[in-house]
Amino acid sequence: AVPVDEIRSYFGERVAWYFAFLSFYTRHALYPGVAGFLVWGWATYNGLSIDENPIAPFFGLGVAVWAHVCLKMWAREASALGLKWGVRHVEWDEEVRGEFYGDLITSPITGEPFLHYSSRKRLMHYFFSVAVTLPMLLAALATIFCLLNLQGYVTDPDSPIRVNFLADLAKPGAVFDQNGPLYFIPVLTYTCVVAVLNSSYSRVAQWLTGRENHRLPSEHRDALVIKRVIFEMFDAYAMLFYVTLYKLDVVALRQEVLSVYTCDEFRRVLLESALPYALMCVSRKVHGRGAVSEVDGVEEEKRREEEDVKGGGPPRGAGKEEREASSLQGWTAESLTREAGLEEEEDQFEDYLETTIQFGYVTMFAAACPLAGILSVVSNLVESRSDLFKTTRVQRRALPSRASNIPRAWIFVLNCVAFAAILTNCLIVGLSSEQLHMHFPSLFDAQSRLRSLSQECARKDYECLERAASNAAALPVAAGKGHIVMGMVFLTEHLVLLVVLIFRLYISDVPKHVRVALAREKYIRRRIQTASTAFKSSNSLWGKGVATHEQEPAGSPISRAMSSLHPSLRETEKDFPSQGHASPLPARRS
Repeated sequence: AVPVDEIRSYFGERVAWYFAFLSFYTRHALYPGVAGFLVWGWATYNGLSIDENPIAPFFGLGVAVWAHVCLKMWAREASALGLKWGVRHVEWDEEVRGEFYGDLITSPITGEPFLHYSSRKRLMHYFFSVAVTLPMLLAALATIFCLLNLQGYVTDPDSPIRVNFLADLAKPGAVFDQNGPLYFIPVLTYTCVVAVLNSSYSRVAQWLTGRENHRLPSEHRDALVIKRVIFEMFDAYAMLFYVTLYKLDVVALRQEVLSVYTCDEFRRVLLESALPYALMCVSRKVHGRGAVSEVDGVEEEKRREEEDVKGGGPPRGAGKEEREASSLQGWTAESLTREAGLEEEEDQFEDYLETTIQFGYVTMFAAACPLAGILSVVSNLVESRSDLFKTTRVQRRALPSRASNIPRAWIFVLNCVAFAAILTNCLIVGLSSEQLHMHFPSLFDAQSRLRSLSQECARKDYECLERAASNAAALPVAAGKGHIVMGMVFLTEHLVLLVVLIFRLYISDVPKHVRVALAREKYIRRRIQTASTAFKSSNSLWGKGVATHEQEPAGSPISRAMSSLHPSLRETEKDFPSQGHASPLPARRS
């Protein structure tokens, strides 16, 4: 297990929340992982493919429901951790961004002047962001279409996205034949191209978000996350949705999910931990970093002082203020931010994004790839240690910062993925596979596909009819039965959605023991305020000075009330001592 409390003590809550969520998600992914492994093992034992597995529909819908249960349980876990760490509602004291600008107006509530930026102006910047992002999405889509041809998915000669010279490379017997030894090259190319596209858009997204001029750091961070998530999830899932909704081939979908998932996991571990650590070791060896003698240190200091004087810096005997002012010359805001270690947001974004995309692989395509769950458990066990190694050994320690949960934008994205999983699994069961045919064979026309496959085999001279059948798309719906199939698909989707909504409304985000602790906190606050008022009144009558909480007698009402506080609240009292007998906790904003 990852030592979350130790991480929180050294790196702060913002870093600890990621490891806490990753550990929680890994533990709960064991349920769909073990169930998916049993579904796959049963089908393999009986000689059934994923296209013919009668249990796969129930497993896919079960995983879609599990996604909502997992996120609801995380909300309860976050409430308990927030109470334990004493970080509930810390965002209420968030300060305004230094880059924020606007018009100075008077607040109608407080009567004090404050900076205001018109929502209409920000709306125009939103439209500008959409106008810049759409062409880049179209360019990414065109690149994905080329790779689809290279992987042999565009077999229709009349398809509008077919590129003949690329599609010819994926024909049987060609260089990138799906049954050949080099079939993984297009998949690896797709993974690398997606990484390059995402890296290019990240800089554009930062520029666009800066133009939107958000007031609070959390608002700025959320807007940046939404932009990048839309772009990067589009790149990650576009090919899979093409195979699901257009090609209607669940066997190819399963192979594509496993291929992309495996390549992406190896790329993450290699580029995030192994390669940076190797480069750091080589750099230290080349530059001779390490322990130096005292004489070498003095000589190095003299050499730097001589270079400073030659470069226009202050002399050796200059005062401390002059040397500090000189040391900041030539530094930009960007370089100072990087030197201060304030770029941990980028690394945290990548970590959360990888976990979110993996969550989508496990939930949205569960009916096509039951093994994704168990693969995610194994991958996360490696990923947690890899991220911990990267945080402690490769990267500079980030400035500790407080947070009450993982960022709100990621919670929103994860919930969107969970709702999308209900629809995608229903579409896979009803349209992209023969899983529904296993339960309702009268709704599909198997004879028409058999006739078309026989003609295709005769024309293209395939080895046997079975191989043609394995490469074919889903069974066509029987004549006059299309409305029944679509009705079953969307009726199932609505029923599952109703079950999920009832569960979400019935189960509270705050566990009972946390609610009791919060109610106890409210009660103790009221007791302290009442006792403090009475004690001040008595002291004012007798002319005595007002004591602090630490000077209270052991049996006084205030000391008894303080001893009843939750441990995290007593720590807050020590960190933020109040004057007189005011509330020992930071005042909450209305």
